[in-house]
Amino acid sequence: MDNINGKALIEQLIKLTKDNKIKWGYLDQNSAVYYNLKIEPKSPLESRNPLATLAQISSLDVKTFFDSDNSFITSIKDNYVVIYARLSDKSDVLAERLVLMLVPNTYKDVYRYVDQDNNSELLRLQTLVKSSFPNSLDIANDILKMVSTKDE
Repeated sequence: MDNINGKALIEQLIKLTKDNKIKWGYLDQNSAVYYNLKIEPKSPLESRNPLATLAQISSLDVKTFFDSDNSFITSIKDNYVVIYARLSDKSDVLAERLVLMLVPNTYKDVYRYVDQDNNSELLRLQTLVKSSFPNSLDIANDILKMVSTKDE
C-alpha cells in the first residue's frame, strides 16, 4: 500500500467533489464504519467529564475519539473514503489533526494518509466538503438578510 500517491488521490477527490460525482456525509452518521474502525464521535464543544474519561481509559475496549463536526465519509464501490479529524486535548489546528483513510468494506488493510506538508491539500478537501453542509453562520446571514429586505 506504500505506492499510493496520497497527494494525487486528494487532488482527484477534490475534483470529484467539485464535479458532484461523489456525495459526502458526516462520519458520525455511519456507525458501522466508525464502530469497525474502533473510533467514536465526540463534539469538540462537548465538556470533558473526568469520570467519563477515566471510565473510557479503564475500559478494555478503548476507542479513539474523532471530531464529529469535521470528519466526513463517502462511499465508492462499496468501500469508504474517510476524512478523519482526531480530537486533541492540545490546541492543535485542524490541519494537524486530519487523516485521509481508504477503508475497504472488510475493514482490513486500511490505508491512512497524513500530509507531511501541513495537510494543505487535505485541509482544502475537508473545507470543500464542509462547505456543502449548512452551518450556523449561513443561517445567521439568512436571518439578517430577511430583516434588511423587510426594512427597505
